[in-house]
Amino acid sequence: MKPQKKPLKKSKKSIKNGSAEKEPTAQLLKIIAQQDNITHIESIGHYKKVFYIKEKPESIKITKTKILVRLNKKNFLDCHRRFILNMSHVKTFYILGDGLIAILPNDDEVPITEKKKKTFKKMAKDFPAIKPYTGQKTATRELNNPKPNYGSKFANHLD
Repeated sequence: MKPQKKPLKKSKKSIKNGSAEKEPTAQLLKIIAQQDNITHIESIGHYKKVFYIKEKPESIKITKTKILVRLNKKNFLDCHRRFILNMSHVKTFYILGDGLIAILPNDDEVPITEKKKKTFKKMAKDFPAIKPYTGQKTATRELNNPKPNYGSKFANHLD
């Protein structure tokens, strides 16, 4: 005789969209309140580094999805697996390979993947201040020296 399976007990937590809903942390509430001051967010492992216009960057431990759900979708673009970009702070952009590079007021450069390029250009129409870069912008490492030569630096230590 086979043992009968016991029915699963439902959790007492409220379930919304398949995951347990939790109260936002103080750091997430700060991000939500200061959305206009955020230039971009960079994902570094399990931590997200939030860059502000006039404040120092701040690191918090949170998932990218939890941040994206709470940000204004008209201003923020998930442009790369490591970056979320605030479109209202983009000065200009230029083409690099199949994707784009967005330039921010503090001259930080944020990559935009080929898949998100069309979405970026569509969103950029709502921000008239964003103009394509017209000069000879090239990424020196990618074009002039695609792979840094570390071999010769360490070769002397192996002898």
